[in-house]
Amino acid sequence: MSIVLTLTELKSMEQPLTKLLEEKLPAKVGFKLSKVLKDFSKELSELETQREKLIREYGELSEESNQISITSPEKLESFHKEFGDLLKEEITFDYNPISIDLLDNTQLTVAEMAVLSVLFTD
Repeated sequence: MSIVLTLTELKSMEQPLTKLLEEKLPAKVGFKLSKVLKDFSKELSELETQREKLIREYGELSEESNQISITSPEKLESFHKEFGDLLKEEITFDYNPISIDLLDNTQLTVAEMAVLSVLFTD
């Protein structure tokens, strides 16, 4: 089964998925979820690389702190627009859904499960 996620959705799934992997899960479920996290992490790493490029493009190096920051309102607006457009990009993943019944004893919140719901089936 293919799932299509925007980079925004993918970013929102990172923390709950990492938390889920810290739970005691059946080996088969843990294996599947670790593959999902590995694929997600690859895409999120590239997202971070692109974000850093945009910061360098629109920002200025502060000699005091030796950090790059975007201080111009016009450049900040351009950065937000370009990064916002990037976050709308869709990525397709091929995964077989995992039975939600296998997660009976996990300690995730309803909000966290809602974010991860595309990975599971009834």
